[in-house]
Amino acid sequence: MKKTSSKRNVSGTAKVDTETSGEHPVPVLDGRCVTRTVRNIRNMPQGALAKVRAQSEELVGRVLDVYAREIAAGEVGHGGSARAGKKAVKGLGPTGLLYGRIQSGKTVAMITFTALAVDNGFRVVIVLTTNFLELVRQTTDRFNDLGRVLVRASTERDDWSKDAEVEHLRKTVGDRGLVLICAKHPGHLENALGLIDEIGGAGYPALILDDEADQASLDANERKRGRAKNPDEVQATAVHKAILGIRQRLRHHVFLQVTATPYALLLQRVDSPLRPKFTFLLEPGEGYTGGESFFSKDHLAHSTGDGIPPLVFIPEGESLEIEKGPEKTPRGLEDAITYFLVAAAAQSIADPEVLSRSQNFLCHTSHRRSEHDKLHELIVAFTAELADGLEEGHERAQNLVRWAHAELGKTIEEGSLLPPLEEIVEDIVDRLPRRKVRIVNSEGKSGEEVRGAPNFIIGGNIVGRGLTIPNLLVTYYVRKPKVSQMDTMLQHARMFGYRMDLMPFTRVFLPRSLALRFWGIHEAEEELRDLLPNVDALDKVPVRVVGELRATRYGVLDTGSVMTIRSGKHLYPPFAKVDLSSSRVRRVEKEMRKIWPEWKDVGRYGPDDVSLEKIGEILDLLAYKEWDDKALLVILSSVASKKNSIKMVYRDMDRGVRRTLADQSLATGALSGEELAVARKRSVPTFFLFRQVKARPCWDNSLFFYPSIVFPASMPNHVYNDSEVG
Repeated sequence: MKKTSSKRNVSGTAKVDTETSGEHPVPVLDGRCVTRTVRNIRNMPQGALAKVRAQSEELVGRVLDVYAREIAAGEVGHGGSARAGKKAVKGLGPTGLLYGRIQSGKTVAMITFTALAVDNGFRVVIVLTTNFLELVRQTTDRFNDLGRVLVRASTERDDWSKDAEVEHLRKTVGDRGLVLICAKHPGHLENALGLIDEIGGAGYPALILDDEADQASLDANERKRGRAKNPDEVQATAVHKAILGIRQRLRHHVFLQVTATPYALLLQRVDSPLRPKFTFLLEPGEGYTGGESFFSKDHLAHSTGDGIPPLVFIPEGESLEIEKGPEKTPRGLEDAITYFLVAAAAQSIADPEVLSRSQNFLCHTSHRRSEHDKLHELIVAFTAELADGLEEGHERAQNLVRWAHAELGKTIEEGSLLPPLEEIVEDIVDRLPRRKVRIVNSEGKSGEEVRGAPNFIIGGNIVGRGLTIPNLLVTYYVRKPKVSQMDTMLQHARMFGYRMDLMPFTRVFLPRSLALRFWGIHEAEEELRDLLPNVDALDKVPVRVVGELRATRYGVLDTGSVMTIRSGKHLYPPFAKVDLSSSRVRRVEKEMRKIWPEWKDVGRYGPDDVSLEKIGEILDLLAYKEWDDKALLVILSSVASKKNSIKMVYRDMDRGVRRTLADQSLATGALSGEELAVARKRSVPTFFLFRQVKARPCWDNSLFFYPSIVFPASMPNHVYNDSEVG
């Protein structure tokens, strides 16, 4: 079959090669829209932007292939009609996942990808964003970097609903394309659907980009429906239903979910329209600082028990102290504020241009508004006290600043970016009276940040997802809800991003227990990102769970189909498989002799190291349908040895002496208590293979093989959705 290069509108070498066929449209990679758009983007380093563009080009190629294969050929890509045929696809359009990292450039990737999509014939793009109007405006402002494309927001309905504007959009959408930024709110989504109808949007190839797709788009009644006697009587939640309505109206569309925390999406039932069928990993560019820069083992493992920069550990009880509403500022918060003022002073002295921007401190303690109000009081009172103390030479204020100066000295050498203490104190005294303390929540109306002054941001859920905080120097994080979720907690990591130049000034103040949780979540994320490129669309994807945390909220999952593999789990089939063909039995026996050349069916062998590849072959031969071999092997691989092996033990057994013909269950498995205890203490899982060596009527006189797996007590828990395609 011939190969052809991706089409460009200007001269240049193609970055993507695709096969020429009706199912492989050739992408346009240098169209007018993307060329102008990349030129307009200014809020990302050029090296990182180049990487985002290269990945967006790869992603648009994937989407074009999916569109041609599952929707229609000849509509998108080079030479495409840019019009949607009248024939609707079966069900909804295909669903994909753009899996980025926290503040790694997902919005820039969406913008660049949208520009490429418009160049390739997509004409209607709906961008679903959180139901927080400030974020809708922020997203709209950033999408205005798109060259030539018309950009509208659901917050501006009064402007675009006028007859003249609707007529203008109807006439120009076919040429320029329309991007509609829409809040995930039933009223906004209904208005968006009305606009799509008025301008004939269903007649064009469409994209729906669901930003933070794991947040409001899922049906929060999924768990309730799974438990109901009459599931059809349980209505879907309003936002979920409204999004499905838009998907049904846009007959030729690709639905692309965008998030850094896809656990709720991957744990949906396999046949759910919101479970991604293809995944694209967005890798960050140079200068990105994520979990590895904040919560690696190196940051946590210190002989003194102190955090290593950028971590500063505060007392474990401070979160409870904050929750009770203290009259005096807790010591950890005092240290965090003082360090922030010292770091902000050092930064502004080293680089006076910083004074044209804001310097920010994030205080994240809970979602409770009453707590936000109390923190506002504490920060205002303490900063006033510190300002007075420094001006009047009080010893306590001077000691606090000396400590903060020494802490900053751990990452900045004095004489380079670290000014003398006297100069820092002078800057604090000069600028601190202009400080701004802002509450950012659904009721917060604290105004804009103050440039050239210290800004304190207090918030909960709203500052935990999507909101970008520029020049964030210090994070004070003590949030300890009764039930913690991995996706929610990871989204709180607003300190991640393209901030390598800020790292010498940056600190995160938190209890060590919360730092350990962040470390575990970072490890789980790395495991998942390594796994996803190697699984098929309908594979059961296991998500590693950290300690007592939940992967995500239960309400959006059919929990009856979510399986958990816990640490120390003894996994065994409930029934013996007595009908294995003689050819398969001989092949299992052959595999045993490969592992143990002296093997005989009577006796005990192992424990020995056996590769996961070999374990997989044996499981496939045994054909125990109660087990999902693929999911098990993925989980086993995450805790296997460095050589990708686990322990294996073989021994004979004789069960069923008193059982009846009707009773072929092995309700307690085949392991003894001592064997189980020893296996749980191992550092890797143990695969046990037993063989019934005496003919018993209850087993149809079959000398069957029977497997068991014991996971280490030290292993993290994993969950996956065990549903099948209907």
